[in-house]
Amino acid sequence: MAMEFGKNFSGPGSDPLRHGTATTVPKDAHLAGFLHPVLYYYSHLPTDDDMLRRPLKWILPRPTRLHHVIEDFLFDFSSPVSHVLHLRRFLDTVFGYETRNYFAGSCFKMAMTHTNVPKTCQDQYLRGEGLTHAKS
Repeated sequence: MAMEFGKNFSGPGSDPLRHGTATTVPKDAHLAGFLHPVLYYYSHLPTDDDMLRRPLKWILPRPTRLHHVIEDFLFDFSSPVSHVLHLRRFLDTVFGYETRNYFAGSCFKMAMTHTNVPKTCQDQYLRGEGLTHAKS
């Protein structure tokens, strides 16, 4: 993860507070002008050669996946829809499975009514971590 300004945020003759610098739409987060988190995912560690061949003005080589978090004036990146949902979708793609956590009741219902249940239910509830044990 790196904190980055937009590509044309500042420079000679550039007004960083000009109209159109900020974006509030998550799908346009890559166009954000102000400081915002950028997550780089690599399927393998970048090599020295990868670092030498990185695009001009990039701090890291070209990643397998890239996610820009929408900028926030107060630096609070916890909005459920604008920030968390899109970050979770990025992580779902990177990990290859759904990362949401479910309550035990939801896991039980899915286990009884579906052939496949989310990985978090498999890893926790179905292995006994979500069950309460009877006292003997």
